Amino acid sequence: MTASLLQWLFRRRVHQWASRFRTPGRVLEVGCGDGWMLAMLQDRGWRVLGCERSAEAARAAAEASGIPVVVGGLEQCADGEPFDLIILFQVLEHVTEPMDTLRRCASLLRPGGMLVVAVPNFASWQARATGRSWFHLDVPRHQHHFSARSLTTALETVGLKVVHTAWASPEHDPFGWFQSLLNKAGVEHNLAAKFLIGVDGHASRWRTPLLLALVGTVLVPASIVLSLVSWMSGAGAIVEKWAVKPESAA
Repeated sequence: MTASLLQWLFRRRVHQWASRFRTPGRVLEVGCGDGWMLAMLQDRGWRVLGCERSAEAARAAAEASGIPVVVGGLEQCADGEPFDLIILFQVLEHVTEPMDTLRRCASLLRPGGMLVVAVPNFASWQARATGRSWFHLDVPRHQHHFSARSLTTALETVGLKVVHTAWASPEHDPFGWFQSLLNKAGVEHNLAAKFLIGVDGHASRWRTPLLLALVGTVLVPASIVLSLVSWMSGAGAIVEKWAVKPESAA
């Protein structure tokens, strides 16, 4: 059920990206995970390429979705043919040199091509309300944090023009509120996330699901409402930018 919902949400997002182009082109996803989104684009006629840092992650993506995946960094993706679309979805916050990553992406785009970047929004209501308890803070895995404004500045610095900003992230925002509020209340840090992925045996402890179910009766509806209002106010926990390379760019 959860996997089906995530796939539906990803398919909706992929449709929005692809709709900007008259015809399918060539797409690169950096940090492609299980390759779901690339596989969906491939079904639409796109020529796809994934990129993962480790051979293990690349192999897992290729096996899960049947897509071609390069092992290494962006330099391994430069084969002389530019990309129409490059995707950095929940990736930029993890890299050591985000500006270098953005510059390399810009250089790999054809003129008129588009870079999609989604990152946790450090200026979101969620981040401000929960501070150090914010689920998406995730230090040290997240090495850098961005606000919508600083992300726009970074994209413009590498010569791209931001043409669209999106706030709605149903797969991240409501759970982020739920977990962040639990953390703020002093419950074991990231307990719900640990339970969902089976860390430290939480999935087998009867007290954990009981506690989550009880607090969920209050926090789940509140998290959904907070997410909706923050999206409408331009203050969601995840910010997504579409940035285009000018046609005049060399």
